[in-house]
Amino acid sequence: MMPSVEFLKEQANRLIAYMGDNHRFRLKPASAYEAVASQWGEHDWNTLYARAMWADAGNASHTGAAPTGTMADYPLDWGQYGEQLHVPRNDWQRHVLTQGADADARRDWLQRHLAGQLERGCGGVFVNAFGGQLPVEAREMLEHAGVRVLDLASGQGTSCNLLGGLEPEQTADILVHGLRRFPDAHSFRDDYWRARMRAALTTVAMVLRACGAHITLPRVCTELRLLTEDRGERLLAACPGGPERATMQALHDSLGVDSPEVGSVRSIFTEVAKDMDVWLTHPRLRMLFADEVNAPGLLDLMYGEQCLVIEMAEQESLHMVELQGGLLLGVAAAAVSHALTLPRKQRGAHPRLLALAEAHEYLVPGAARIAEQGRSAGWTLLVTIPDENSLLRLRHTGRDILRTVWNRMYLGGLPESALNEVTARLTQAESVVVSPGRIQHSEPLWVDNKAAE
Repeated sequence: MMPSVEFLKEQANRLIAYMGDNHRFRLKPASAYEAVASQWGEHDWNTLYARAMWADAGNASHTGAAPTGTMADYPLDWGQYGEQLHVPRNDWQRHVLTQGADADARRDWLQRHLAGQLERGCGGVFVNAFGGQLPVEAREMLEHAGVRVLDLASGQGTSCNLLGGLEPEQTADILVHGLRRFPDAHSFRDDYWRARMRAALTTVAMVLRACGAHITLPRVCTELRLLTEDRGERLLAACPGGPERATMQALHDSLGVDSPEVGSVRSIFTEVAKDMDVWLTHPRLRMLFADEVNAPGLLDLMYGEQCLVIEMAEQESLHMVELQGGLLLGVAAAAVSHALTLPRKQRGAHPRLLALAEAHEYLVPGAARIAEQGRSAGWTLLVTIPDENSLLRLRHTGRDILRTVWNRMYLGGLPESALNEVTARLTQAESVVVSPGRIQHSEPLWVDNKAAE
């Protein structure tokens, strides 16, 4: 069956995106269209296009539906009189990086995108409005639209269970990352002990899930303490058969060995439980670790039909910013990975937003994976930063984000380095034609000296 013209164009756009994102090769649209035509057994794009248009017209005559139109455009920015800069949906889903101006202007830009996404009727929106509470008018707009707001800035309102619905490995990774960023944590010594702790947390979460228990942070802390007391006897007895029991048996046997190393492992279990207990006393973290059985899981909220806005709190230290942001991004990465397992139609007619304000303060290595997988999963990453240097300080994570971003916005105009480059090129041009709204040149902007020789 011949697909629609829209499907074929989207296939070509995905090919362009794949070559650009993974091989740093900017494939021309014409070449992509010809490649798609070859895949469908045609000699050129025009022939394939004609066949698809014929099929569209036939389908419309049988169903009474109008022929498929072009893909919707999505704004990069709004001007005084509405949308001014916009791109096709496929390009918009390759993420948008906004820099320049001040933090308030960047946050306003992010909130305008949230409003636009709500107007499209999209669910599952996750916006991290870091840097202060949402303005009153923005909050009223969200309440009128029926949006759920998780207000971590005030420590009041809806609570959730951050660990709810996560896979055991995801639970362990998020908790270990949080312990590394927690300013008062004393439980980890080096990578070896972090690996041991990750394995133990994975086993505990795996066994609790197999037993049908409600996995919460207080429950995990309790089980860690019991591991130091009975080597996991109670968990092993409650665990049904299968790979979970075999894994729990291995942990139980390893804790029964009488050696200094095993003694150190037991003491670390106790220290980790103490460190995570402190999270439950922090008003801006406690809302993420609700212990009630009916508390919604954060993963379900992020991927639910109802929109979600998480208002991140300003913290007294950078470590607390990294801790809170890392916990949230860990669950966001799980939501994106979950979306990849769903059929394309179930990912929604419109892409979901993962909007991160002042992301350079709390980005974690997992954010690069979100950027890589996000577009295919139907998630669009919107990131605001002061400038590129603030992102590059994150080393590999910052470079991976920049490599994946397709669109860039400069709220305060082009940076000085870009202006200098434009000025230098115009100076080298022998003739310049000025047109309304743009500058054109009729001569090469630079000369290859070796070729000239």
